[in-house]
Amino acid sequence: MSAPNSLLLRACKALPVDRTPVWLMRQAGRYMAEYRAVRKNHSLIEICKKPSLAAEVTITAAEILKVDAAIIFADLLLPLEVMGLPFRFSAGEGPVVEQPVRTREDVARLRTDSAADLGYVSEAGRLVATHFGATLPVIGFCGAPFTLASYMIEGGGSRHYVKTKTMMHAEPQLFDELLAKIVSVTAEYAAEQVRAGADVIQVFDSWVGCLSPHDYRQHVLPRARDLVRQWWNGNGDRAGNRELVTSS
Repeated sequence: MSAPNSLLLRACKALPVDRTPVWLMRQAGRYMAEYRAVRKNHSLIEICKKPSLAAEVTITAAEILKVDAAIIFADLLLPLEVMGLPFRFSAGEGPVVEQPVRTREDVARLRTDSAADLGYVSEAGRLVATHFGATLPVIGFCGAPFTLASYMIEGGGSRHYVKTKTMMHAEPQLFDELLAKIVSVTAEYAAEQVRAGADVIQVFDSWVGCLSPHDYRQHVLPRARDLVRQWWNGNGDRAGNRELVTSS
């Protein structure tokens, strides 16, 4: 653990703290000249896939903002690519999934054996953890099963997630199979980040608010628990020194 007595890690463990850390979503491209300079020559995905660049922008932001932890620069949708689902970013539209998952055949084609191909993210985390040592904890992250599934099914962002909810209600078994595949990849992805030095794994469930509590408990919560369970098991003897935080 890089910073066992840090404010963030004490709060994660429900230990006494002199102030409560809060999470603020930052859009570095809107206010950090240092980040914009990097983006002049590299796309977001290029930065993600070059550990030295991802570490650089992570470290720069953490040091300038003087925050309580550094969160790895990566994108929520990176696991889609190693599952055989290409995506791109469209100006003004956000992420676009080239071949949305709509049928049983689409789900069957998704791969779960290539999580190691995301190693560039854990390598960036290792560089950041090495840089900060015991002075600042490092946060890794992954997308929650429902949020990643919604991008896969909708083909991008959505207002009402009609296609996602349709599969969930009309074909619950197929929907569950999709979530299970996502969990298989993201659990290993998160575990590898921990092995590289991440002190905390944050799980982003950005779009789960579109579900009713009943639908969440019935269709999503079991697989969300599987993610935690598989991450814990996959993390081996280091799991006891790490924390997992959920965010929606």
